[in-house]
Parts: sequence; structure tokens; C-alpha cells
Amino acid sequence: MLKHYVILTFLNPLRSKVIEVRERDEDSLDLPEGVVAFRFFDRNEILAEDGELLTGRKKNFSKVKYLVPREVVENAYRKHLASLEKPTKPEGPSKEFAKRMRCLLNR
Repeated sequence: MLKHYVILTFLNPLRSKVIEVRERDEDSLDLPEGVVAFRFFDRNEILAEDGELLTGRKKNFSKVKYLVPREVVENAYRKHLASLEKPTKPEGPSKEFAKRMRCLLNR
């Protein structure tokens, strides 16, 4: 069965939430406070014989509908990415180990 969903984007803090909707209609949406953008998508879902819900890939994405100027959302996203910690480089081998390896390679 094909199901419809909407991705809601909030600004403070920058986050998103996925909600199932009956139809892909902007006018029928009851948007919570703080939503700055939304986008629809579809997904096939099938209930297997053993009761497991099998979900397909997200597809049929709509264009993003901005409720504030697009630049506001894009700037918030850039700031959010910049605020995330950058991955630290794992420590390499100890100096003693590197020295022993050089000795073995130079034989």
C-alpha cells in the first residue's frame, strides 16, 4: 500500500520530523508551531504474513515549500553543520613502534 508522508523542518533547534498524512495536500496540513519548511514523499508498505511491516524506499519527493525566506533555513543549516564537532584524527603508531619499523625496513 502506498503511504504519504511529510517532512517538517524546524529552526530552533534545527531539526526535522516525519509524519504520515492522508494525502499530499498543502491545504490539509495542520502545521505545528515552529515549522519553517516541509516536503512530501511516498513509500510503499506491505504487511508480511508473519506480521512484519516491510517498508520500501522513500520516493516521489516534492519540492521543498519554505514558510520563511529560503536563505534563513539554509544559513541555519550551514551554522548547524559548522557547530558539529569535527572528527578527530585517530592517533597513529607510537614513535617507538615507527622507529622499530624503519629499522626493519632499512635492513
